[in-house]
Amino acid sequence: MESDFITIIFSAVLSLGGVWALVSGFDDDDNDQDGGGTGSPVLTPSYIGSPA
Repeated sequence: MESDFITIIFSAVLSLGGVWALVSGFDDDDNDQDGGGTGSPVLTPSYIGSPA
């Protein structure tokens, strides 16, 4: 009976640790600051005026 309780506690700790590792793996930093969160840089068009 006591070994069943220890097994249940051990598996609960392992499962909670796995859930924590999975959730902490998602990074919601938006490094490119475009709001999309894709990590690709935002390309802004540059307009060249007429030479005249």
